[in-house]
This record gives sequence, C-alpha cells and structure tokens, in this order.
Amino acid sequence: MFSAIGRAAIGRIGGGRSAARVSRQIQRVQVTQSGRNELQSDFQGRALVILPSSRLYSASATEPAKKRATKKPAAAKEPEAAAKKRAAAKKSKGLTEKQKEKKEEAAVRLKLQNQRKKEKKVVEDGKTKIRELKAKVLTPPKRLPATAWTVLHVESMLQSPGVPLAELVKDASARYKTLDASTREHYNQIANANKATNDASYEAWLASLSPQQIYDSNHAQQRLKQLGLIKPGKHLKIDDPRIPKRPLSSYILFVKERYTSGDFKGISSVEAAKILTQEYKALSDSEKKQYETQSVADRERYSKEMTSTFGTTRPVASVSS
Repeated sequence: MFSAIGRAAIGRIGGGRSAARVSRQIQRVQVTQSGRNELQSDFQGRALVILPSSRLYSASATEPAKKRATKKPAAAKEPEAAAKKRAAAKKSKGLTEKQKEKKEEAAVRLKLQNQRKKEKKVVEDGKTKIRELKAKVLTPPKRLPATAWTVLHVESMLQSPGVPLAELVKDASARYKTLDASTREHYNQIANANKATNDASYEAWLASLSPQQIYDSNHAQQRLKQLGLIKPGKHLKIDDPRIPKRPLSSYILFVKERYTSGDFKGISSVEAAKILTQEYKALSDSEKKQYETQSVADRERYSKEMTSTFGTTRPVASVSS
C-alpha cells in the first residue's frame, strides 16, 4: 500500500509503532491530481501531512509566494512660499469683506513699519560712520601770526575786545600803512620768531604721529568734504614728508620740463595746456620713450617707498567709507 519511503516516514512519526497500528489512525486518504499521496490524520491532536521527498527539502515550493510590498513614491514637497500662500487663501475664504479690509490694512501698516526700520537703520549707520570719520580727523597745533600785518591785527583784537571784527580789520590796515620803518621791522621780527615756533611745533606734532594716522586723517577729511560736512578751508590736508609723493605720468613729466624752460611766461594756464597737449601728441615714439622710462622709474620709486612706510603698496584707511 505504501512505498518504502512512506513506510519509513510513518515509522519515524509513530515513534516505533507498527505501520499497521499507525494506518488504523489515518482518517482520510486523498489522492491529488498529480497522483501523489497525501495522508492527513489526527495524530495526537495534530494534522499529519506526508509529502514526497522532493517537497521535504523544498519548503518554499509549498508556500505561496509572498506579495512584495511596493513603496509608494514620496509626494513632492510643496514650496514653503506656495504652501503659505495656499494656507492664507484657504483661511481668507471664510472672512467677511470687513475682516479682509482690516487684514489688508494691517499688512500695509506692517510693511511701512519694516520700511521705516530699515531707513532708520541706514540713518543710524550713516551717523555712526560720520562719527568714526570725525574721530579720525587730526587737528594741527594752533599757529601764531607769522606776518607783520597779522601780528598787528592780533594785537588790535587783544587791545579792543568786543569791537566788531570788520572794524578791527579796517583799523589794523590803516595802522599798518602808517607804520614807520623801525616799527614795521619790530613786527617783522615778531612774525619771524612766530614762524620758527610754528615750524618747530608742527614738526614735533608730526613726529608724535604715525604715517598711518596721518593717512587716515587725510582720508577722513576728504570723505567728510565729499559729504558736505566740512567747510572748504576749515581743515587742510596734512602734509607729511614721510608719505611718498605720488608717481608722475609721462605726460606730466613732459609738462614739467616744458614749464621749466620758461617758454610759457605770460601765457595763461588754459592756453599753455592746449599747446602742451598738442606738442606731446606730436612727439615721435622715440621722443616719448624717455618720458615713459622716467615714469616707470618713478612708479618703482613710489612702490618701494610705500612698502617701506606702510608695509604695503596700497595702504587702507582704518575707517572705511
């Protein structure tokens, strides 16, 4: 009834019982379409299935194929601005006309407030920058009167306090014209002594400052003048002999040479400039070469002196504008 494999399997399951005894416990025998025998029994409360050896070693053949889970593609993330706009539109659908008007007015007020804040910040930043520039401006020591007339004028001011300046100037001019030679010489001596004192105090003041401080001061004065915050003549550029002179172009070198020749005496600067420009354009390449060579040498001189003075060929002001 059973094959050798079937009898061996029944023997293993039956735990040593005889094949006849086990067979009596089999309740139903079902023959499959493929002709294989499958025995089902209620042996010790469990279903018994005897399969061919080919299925004993291939469990996956009897199990239905598991359906592979397919991962749904993630939905594209909506841009934040578009999401906010959509949410605002959705929220405003339930608003009345009056509520919409109030909301629009609030948005306009908020926009104006932000704009005023930005403008105020720009103004404050500008004021801070101006304060920084003014702090960099250096004031040279006060100069004593260095001419006979200014000495006389200051003397008149000290002798007549409270008198209007115009009257003092008129009185000093009249007195100066009537001075005799000895009195005028006296005022000249005072003026010369004052001039020597001025030069000494100015040189000592320059020596107490670094070239970078003077460079910063000149830069700040120039920027403040451009902003219209310094009246012309109130502050003059500090002339520091330690700061290298800027290099000259080939054209300027040519102009200097022509002016020193004395050919332009009695000619206005405008007319002289026209003549010099025409003369320079008329020069041949070989004639221009000497001025171009001098200009290159002057630029090299300037670069070396700037590096020696400031440590760089392009000094930078400590307060940017």
